Amino acid sequence: MHLTAFAVISLFAFSFLTESRSIWNEMKEHSRVSKDTIQANMEFMQKLKAQMIETSPRKNKFRKRIIVDESGEKKPFENSELFQTDVMLSKSDIEILSDELLHDKQHKKSSSSTRSGIIKNQNNRWPTVIPYKFESNATVEDEKNSPVNESQVELGLKWWEEHTCLTFVRNDNPSEDTDYLSFIDDVGCWSYIGKQGGRQEISLPGYCSPLYVVTHEVAHALGLHHTQNRPDRDRYVYLNHTNIKSSKAHNYRLTTFDAVDVEGIPYDYQSVMHYPSKGFALDSNYDVIISRDPLYVTSFGFQEEPSFYDIKLVNKHYCSESCSHITNKCKNGGYPNPKYCNKCICPSFFEGEFCQSVKRTDDPNCGQRVIKPTSTPSKLNMTGHANCIWKVKVPKGHTIQFWFHKFEFSCSKPCSDHYFGIKYKKDMAYSMALLCCNNPGTIQTEGNVAIIKYSGTWSTRGIELYMRQNRNKYKQHIVKCK
Repeated sequence: MHLTAFAVISLFAFSFLTESRSIWNEMKEHSRVSKDTIQANMEFMQKLKAQMIETSPRKNKFRKRIIVDESGEKKPFENSELFQTDVMLSKSDIEILSDELLHDKQHKKSSSSTRSGIIKNQNNRWPTVIPYKFESNATVEDEKNSPVNESQVELGLKWWEEHTCLTFVRNDNPSEDTDYLSFIDDVGCWSYIGKQGGRQEISLPGYCSPLYVVTHEVAHALGLHHTQNRPDRDRYVYLNHTNIKSSKAHNYRLTTFDAVDVEGIPYDYQSVMHYPSKGFALDSNYDVIISRDPLYVTSFGFQEEPSFYDIKLVNKHYCSESCSHITNKCKNGGYPNPKYCNKCICPSFFEGEFCQSVKRTDDPNCGQRVIKPTSTPSKLNMTGHANCIWKVKVPKGHTIQFWFHKFEFSCSKPCSDHYFGIKYKKDMAYSMALLCCNNPGTIQTEGNVAIIKYSGTWSTRGIELYMRQNRNKYKQHIVKCK
């Protein structure tokens, strides 16, 4: 190794230790978790980061600057030094991952089998009735304390109860042999992955109380891993490695299929378990995670609640037998609710007893709910404040072609209140692509049905959309990158 390279790597290593040491010290001083567990996590993370420096692409070793967030703001995930930002590792996790690191080092690889999807190990599966309790140290919110927001946590638990076969039961005095979740106000937002046995902490201090954070951490405890670490990730997104903070690059290690189950669950850009597009960016003006399908570039990054496929993954893991005696009459990718088998869990934008109907909006500006274009182009003009959803349908054997003469929205990542949305895949359960920046050009559906949405919040901006049916085969919108 050249001296200059060694000097640069040493500088980064020193920076990592300086940046993270205070966080680990804070955890040792204030955490309810044993000091041995924290020490083991710290030592493993230092080893992981050091190995990432050694094995990362050369272009990542010679950055001219190190950007450190000095705002002091408490962020749910970005300020953490834990594994994948919010995962507390058990002793067995560390043993498995350490073996994988050794294997990577021997084969000079920078990414290996960090797990994703949902755990396969039956021993880490909870029963369908899960006890829990609250154990806050703090009682008052101030600069140093942030007690658990019990009502928000219970709202998140209720959300999972309503969509799965699981039930959460509060038990303030569990016996020593009870497996239960303990919600604590520790340092940062974090959870273990899957059932560990006995008292199992989930750290949700007050600043971790938004619904998407609570449901995310509970999902970890149920066994879910981060979406962008799925073993098939690179088929759907690519990473801008030059824009990832060196000290956070380990959060993007790839996985294998061995330890997790993702079968039948497509890569979900709108999963509550997915990182934002600028996660751990050196320069927040540029993305780190970029969708290979350009229609989804502005579609992921902040979800307020678990997605249809997040729910389906949990139900597949815990509730597969609940409605096995029922014929699935649900349409458009829906399936029987495992808690109420005579009802359907419907994909987004569908409703009705069997998910047969497109969700209705009460906006009088929307006009007809079903559009049936012909081979002659038809126009849909929408400007200003409106919230409309349409089903677009052509005869079987045809596809639908959309294009815009006017496409004016307020650009944001992800798109929020002002956007055009489209479900263009044959699988109607797949998440809607949200578009709000550049004119997407021509969009062609995979099948003969599309769901489109206009969400307008600006009085002078909107769309002039044209559509027609055609017989051309679907052309995939995938971007192939080096």
